[in-house]
Amino acid sequence: MDNVKLIFNALLGLVLFVGILYLAYVTTKYIGKRYSMSGRSSKSLKIIESLGLGKDSQLAVVKVGEKVLLLGITPQNVTLVKELEEDDLTLVDNDTDKAEQMDFKTALQINIAKKFGKEPPKKKQEEKENEQ
Repeated sequence: MDNVKLIFNALLGLVLFVGILYLAYVTTKYIGKRYSMSGRSSKSLKIIESLGLGKDSQLAVVKVGEKVLLLGITPQNVTLVKELEEDDLTLVDNDTDKAEQMDFKTALQINIAKKFGKEPPKKKQEEKENEQ
């Protein structure tokens, strides 16, 4: 009889634990959607991207109807920095060179090597160039 009670208590504890984890997941998902800057939109207003500059200040690219605006946002006010053209947005996207991006494994190896004063491993492209 004691073994049955013990098993029942263990299962009940496990079910409660899983339930609490699920509620935490749902709550976090709801709060994340509600308070995230990117992704908020309406019919004629959409925040395309935002970048934090300090503790309470950020830059935001906002599309209002057909206009694209770069706004400076602080707790006290919102300032129009510049009205952008559609071409300006594509230039920003093209500036990030995909060849320069590296996977997590390579970045981790480089940072570990720097931490311990060793020579960081060469990138795959550098190795290919050296072979040719």
